[in-house]
Amino acid sequence: MLEIRSIQKTFGSQTALDAIDLKIEEGEFFSLLGPSGCGKSTLLRLLAGLESATSGEIYWKGQRIDQLPARLRPFNMVFQKYALFPHLSVAENVAFGLQLKKVALAEIRSRVDEALALVNLQGFEDRKPETLSGGQQQRVALARALVNRPSIVLLDEPLGALDQKLREKMQADLRLLQKRLGLTFIFVTHDQEEAMILSDRIAVMNAGRLEQVATPRELFENPSSLFSARFIGGRNELSGRAIAGGFEMAGRTLEGISRCQELSQRGAGASVCAFVRPEMLRVSGMSEGANALSGRIVQILFRGSKSEVMIETAEGVSLRSMMDPSEASSLRVGSEVALQFAPHDTHLFWAGPQ
Repeated sequence: MLEIRSIQKTFGSQTALDAIDLKIEEGEFFSLLGPSGCGKSTLLRLLAGLESATSGEIYWKGQRIDQLPARLRPFNMVFQKYALFPHLSVAENVAFGLQLKKVALAEIRSRVDEALALVNLQGFEDRKPETLSGGQQQRVALARALVNRPSIVLLDEPLGALDQKLREKMQADLRLLQKRLGLTFIFVTHDQEEAMILSDRIAVMNAGRLEQVATPRELFENPSSLFSARFIGGRNELSGRAIAGGFEMAGRTLEGISRCQELSQRGAGASVCAFVRPEMLRVSGMSEGANALSGRIVQILFRGSKSEVMIETAEGVSLRSMMDPSEASSLRVGSEVALQFAPHDTHLFWAGPQ
């Protein structure tokens, strides 16, 4: 197990990481997810030994390692820009770290062959990086990390430079490889869909702090903070004032479930943000029951397996509904419609100071 205890990192007067406590299990695909500047890459560099923490400790299998130099830690890192040596061949790039460690030549050859086989690059040994595609270069960088047989592989947005189709393929390949090897992967990304696809668990980061650590499903269905709710999943957002069992918006009483202890403490009258996933917003011709609104369709977008319907409510709020294209085919832009969303699909959070 990798254990991070009260890690803090400051740069001058700026706090990059603020008292991070985190446990990552062996064999886990764990993602650090958040916007640019939230501290996720800084945390990865601290684990790699490329930066030193201002305070706090890092343990691997019960042994403190934050005081060890990078070369003595059982980790290897894959960078977004791959950092391949252009004048060296694929095999020479992969072998570079082993040569620095003065590993015997016969073992270097064996381990390089093994690493290249793991990433399906047999036959590329003599090629130079400039002759490879982006996906092939990414595989070389991954092989260079794996050749050292690390306990943990650290990946700093390694798929960020790839086009969408290749990125999707590499996501699948990376996940299969991680499961096959049984290694711990710690993956940095700002792409919430990518984190959802790849991860066993995800840490959502914001301004140097951990907002939530959970499985992809838990994050998607039960965000525990206002930031997580906004960052994960593209939800509809409604604003109002807290009342017993829900909230009031523009004179309408709507029901919902509080996911925020602070909202419960503040009680009635507190500012509320309510979130409803687009898949849970139903569009029909009749308004009835709890959480019913009326609105007008302003746009319908076909997105392959789903259609996205944009509606403006009578209260002036823009909402999205995702539905089967066969259902959307009967709808027309400009039509007046009724909107319905269940109370248990309506998550409430305190919106901040009054």
